[in-house]
Amino acid sequence: MSGIVQIGGVALASHNEGTDKVSLDSGTVFPAGHVLQVLQTINTELEEVTGNATANTYADIPGMAITIVTTGSNKVLVTANLHLGNADAGGAVWWRFGRETDSGSVNDAFCIGTEPLTSQSSATARENIRATNATQMSSMTFLDSPGAGSHVYKTRWQAESGGSSTGYLNRAGGVSEQPYFSSLVSTITVMEISV
Repeated sequence: MSGIVQIGGVALASHNEGTDKVSLDSGTVFPAGHVLQVLQTINTELEEVTGNATANTYADIPGMAITIVTTGSNKVLVTANLHLGNADAGGAVWWRFGRETDSGSVNDAFCIGTEPLTSQSSATARENIRATNATQMSSMTFLDSPGAGSHVYKTRWQAESGGSSTGYLNRAGGVSEQPYFSSLVSTITVMEISV
């Protein structure tokens, strides 16, 4: 049976008998800190980036972007978990968060270091991969304040230049048909948090 749930004469939610779903009234306000929505994208593909340590020459990591639509001044809790490898033993891979807005502008200057030396870039995280047959999990969680609208959260990366340095996602640098190599997974998760 369809109906409306009221508290003190104010509509809180309604039930649709046809779909058997309950919908909250658009005026319902949650206390600060509540999770309003959770979205996640998963990348199981093997991705790579050519080594280029020039400061601030980041490329989007393919398959590592997710769109969330927020309201008012709610915040977004964004978490990335990346499995990284490098073709050079001891080669590094570093990455940063990116956020693209409705207008297409990209802001990747959040949750990064603020005091790079002249030739360095600012990153969210950096991993020095100890061997070509190794991978390392790199992760970060950040509470962002993007404002209302549609936002695309992404991860952007670069790898150390020199030698045969190439950065990899979801695989080690020296992959071969050996049982100690694995096909891995990386994720990016966003949650809208009420304020």
